[in-house]
Amino acid sequence: MPEIRDDDEVRTAREELQQALATRYTVDAQLGSGGAGIVFQITDLASTVMRVAKILRPSVRDVEDLKEEFKNEAAKLARLRHPNLVTVFEESRVGAPPYFIMEFVAGEPFDEAISKLASEKPKGKWLEDLRKICLHLADVLSYLHSQAPRPLLHLDLKPENIYLIHDYRKRLRPILLDFGISRFAEEGSGEVSVRGTFPMWPLSYMKSLKKMTTPGRTVFVIDRKSINTDLDLHLLGRSIALALLEGLRVDPVTSAWDPIAVSTYHFITETLAQLDIDQHKVSKFNSAADLRQALRRLDLRASRIGAYFGEGSIRVPGATINDFGKMARQLTDWPKFQRLRGILQLGLTYLVYPGAVHDRLEHSLGVFGNVIEMLDYISGPAGDFRFRSIVSDEELVATAIVALVHDVGHYPFAHQFRISGVFPKHDERTLKVIEDELEHRITASFNKDIYRAVVALMNSIIAYENPGHVVQAEQAPSHFNVLRAMISSSIDADKLDYVRRDSHHCGVPYGQTVDHERFIKSLRIWWDSDGIPHLLLSDKGRVCAEALVFARYLMTSEVYWNHGVRSYAAMLSAAIDQFSQSEVNEHLWDTDDAFLAWLEKDERSRWFTDLIKTRRPYRRAFVHQRLGAGSGADETDKRLFEFLEGAMGGKTDTVKKIREVVASTLEIDPRTDYDIVLDVPKGMTTVSGVQVLAEGHEAPGPVGPIFNAIGQNFDGFARKVRIFVHPDLMEQRSVAECTSSVRKALIQQFQLAS
Repeated sequence: MPEIRDDDEVRTAREELQQALATRYTVDAQLGSGGAGIVFQITDLASTVMRVAKILRPSVRDVEDLKEEFKNEAAKLARLRHPNLVTVFEESRVGAPPYFIMEFVAGEPFDEAISKLASEKPKGKWLEDLRKICLHLADVLSYLHSQAPRPLLHLDLKPENIYLIHDYRKRLRPILLDFGISRFAEEGSGEVSVRGTFPMWPLSYMKSLKKMTTPGRTVFVIDRKSINTDLDLHLLGRSIALALLEGLRVDPVTSAWDPIAVSTYHFITETLAQLDIDQHKVSKFNSAADLRQALRRLDLRASRIGAYFGEGSIRVPGATINDFGKMARQLTDWPKFQRLRGILQLGLTYLVYPGAVHDRLEHSLGVFGNVIEMLDYISGPAGDFRFRSIVSDEELVATAIVALVHDVGHYPFAHQFRISGVFPKHDERTLKVIEDELEHRITASFNKDIYRAVVALMNSIIAYENPGHVVQAEQAPSHFNVLRAMISSSIDADKLDYVRRDSHHCGVPYGQTVDHERFIKSLRIWWDSDGIPHLLLSDKGRVCAEALVFARYLMTSEVYWNHGVRSYAAMLSAAIDQFSQSEVNEHLWDTDDAFLAWLEKDERSRWFTDLIKTRRPYRRAFVHQRLGAGSGADETDKRLFEFLEGAMGGKTDTVKKIREVVASTLEIDPRTDYDIVLDVPKGMTTVSGVQVLAEGHEAPGPVGPIFNAIGQNFDGFARKVRIFVHPDLMEQRSVAECTSSVRKALIQQFQLAS
């Protein structure tokens, strides 16, 4: 900075300062001057370290309020310690002219430094540095506003009072200067006198200023209540806006900027708009601490979430789950979570695919890892700036927790059997056990806000999967729509894990075709006209969604609904049907092995455990698809399918009659009502809710015919009605021959012909 003209007053001040500092310092160049003080660069003779001395102008030493302000500035700064504040080392001694010595800040004014930075890091790369600088400024302002007895207000925030220096790591760090007019926030009513750089103030404040003439100078007064933390926040916003403008003069926004830079630019400008009192009457941030939190949200990625779960990792087949430390283990060591070791992911499928012995615990860890990757991307710098500005740390951590524990309510054998009677769904059981057992664990390890967010998110998931569910908790904010979709939707982290994991353990290739990394990086957030966010995929993610949905179709057709697997599942359901609802309910928190042991002990179900021990599944007596493959798709096929599907709804007389038709047609003599069982798998039979944001468009469009075709194949061909017969009653016979005979008999008996 060029030296200011050395007039008589400056010369006098220099001589007074040199005399006061005696042989300890030399007074070098003048650095600046204001209405009350003159600033000099000085050098410590012992250490040769440069410092700064500020001395009260000789001409205003008789103006009591200016003299008091000068002394207060030194006193206030002397007791403050913050890395973004200048440090005061010494105040004037008794009998000397008022002065104080502080550290020398070797930097540049905020706006000039940002202009220089923009030329060094073009294409918007400088904006991330600017955001971090803003974070420092919000932090120091939060520190000032937390002072006792009342918030300390700077009141003169402007680019020339914010210097940027390079710290020891060569990173830019702002230093807040000039506390000459700072004051503690005042209480009560009435007017107070004010000074400041009024062009920086809100226009509404300028209209409220009253000019008063006093001997020797002009004084302005304003309503005491206007001098508050909102004014400091506005001034900070204006300072950042001016610095941003200088950067954009050098490096304007163009198509050459990468998406992260553009997103950061929009985030900063939206944040500044929320600080502008002229736009919103008051700051949209309740405090500098809230501003700091909003600026930090741009950093929300796995490493930030990982800070809550602790450092560490755990290996599962096909992946290493990071961010798995002490806090995460406190959740996974929960007995209800450890129970998932005993719940096989695919139930009795291992009797057909020997490798399918992986459990729900392994799957839950995989979903946890996938969700953290999704959060890393969606709430990180490459994600949506608007979403980053509203989602909280607590909500992101809660999403990861829900991903980890979402399956704790599963029954033994997961989805492999039907239960007659009214039982809660597994996700409702999960919510109940979270409320009963996990509240203290989450609150103690994390905090109450995270627990509340966990409950709210679980309610959102249940309401999505079960539209009849009445959410008892407080209505969740609209952005929970995105968090819920990561765990429960047509393209969620759950499906992304189980398709690949099940394929790996079953030894089939169908689930290995999904490009995991590309899928994650194709996630986008779209805001509808009501301001509600939706999770969808970019145009480049369309093929990933197609691959995932098609992989699910293949796994369902060849593994989940394989005839041998469905035979064992139907046998299990038949065995459980021999018991009352209350009897079954007593064992729904069992592991698979404990549940089988219970079935083995009881005469009513021992037949089932005897058969699976020797791998003797029921044999197929009838197989039918909705679209009637093999006999031509006509209305009769559809009617037959829907009739048999309806019979599974508990119409016992109809089921009994169906058994009689099968027995008569195949000339077999069943001994019990479970010797002939009807099976229609429930589950994903249509593909819906997949949205794709097409390239060059601002709203999602059609996902394409492949999804509809896969959905039709799910429901028309992969999903089959099967009738199984006890192996002792039916020798190896042609499935096609049996099916043809039974089909004709059923159509005739129940008058289903079109």
